[in-house]
Amino acid sequence: MDLQCTVRLRLLPVHGQLHCQLAQPSRKHLLVSQFRALFIITNGRKSIATHASLEFSHVSSQGWVEFQDFDMRYQSSDGSLTPAHKTSMWIDALLGAAAQSGREPLVGPKLSAWVTNAGFINVTERVFTFPIGGWPREPTLRKVGMINLVAILEGLEAFSMRLLCDVAGWGESDVHALLGQVHDELLSGAFHAYIKL
Repeated sequence: MDLQCTVRLRLLPVHGQLHCQLAQPSRKHLLVSQFRALFIITNGRKSIATHASLEFSHVSSQGWVEFQDFDMRYQSSDGSLTPAHKTSMWIDALLGAAAQSGREPLVGPKLSAWVTNAGFINVTERVFTFPIGGWPREPTLRKVGMINLVAILEGLEAFSMRLLCDVAGWGESDVHALLGQVHDELLSGAFHAYIKL
């Protein structure tokens, strides 16, 4: 049996061939059976701490769960990205508006504590950095950075308008003005920024 829903959560049962991917898992979806493996891309869900508890109760004793999420705070190891940059102002405003809307914008740094509190043992946290732009010297990281930069540039308006206008109360023209500056700054290579996964 092979059931396909949408891509966010992959459940692999101990016996059988059921593979189910759910965008918004709920308790009824998780009551199928005990699983040996769960892979979850949390994507800033409101109730991920609750979901960690649910996943704990539906994993076999020899099973494991893998969570992935980002720390969306833009950072730089060399100090090239400062609070004075428009990009810093934008991401801080965006994360603040997300928090104001009831979403947890910084899930990644909290996952380890949440799954430990849910009852998991032998919790291992691995943090990866994803550059923004083509500044890394290493060719693979440079390529990842360019892909990341394109995704950010293509999504600037989509990421920003609802949160900054509807939640934070900014005017559309103010958001567009800031996004223009952020766009130019990101393309300029003015800083060596990255996010963490």
